[in-house]
Amino acid sequence: SGAGFPAVFLAFLLQSNFHLFEPNPKKAAFLRTLKIECELSNLHIYKEKIQECKNTFKADIITSRALMDVKPLLEICKNLKDNNTVFILWKGSEIYQELENIKDYEIFENDLRKYCILK
Repeated sequence: SGAGFPAVFLAFLLQSNFHLFEPNPKKAAFLRTLKIECELSNLHIYKEKIQECKNTFKADIITSRALMDVKPLLEICKNLKDNNTVFILWKGSEIYQELENIKDYEIFENDLRKYCILK
């Protein structure tokens, strides 16, 4: 779940459904409390790794906060995406090496982080 970033903020702004996978019980409990207190009915919390997901939904947007390299992440998420899925990834300085042989992306930079949008 990346501590809910950026999915929680997007859930405030958009009507889309957001599915957060958080295997850590304390972090998952925090996210559930946040969902209830902020009345975010479009936020769905799963106390499991995304690799364990058995749901069959297709995501419009998949976000990740420095979870792993891009290519393994794309492989793990292959059952959750379709041709319209967009990835929003919060990455560090190694992003350019990770994107080798990957097409159709944009990178937005600030002082400390790079945000990568994959289409």
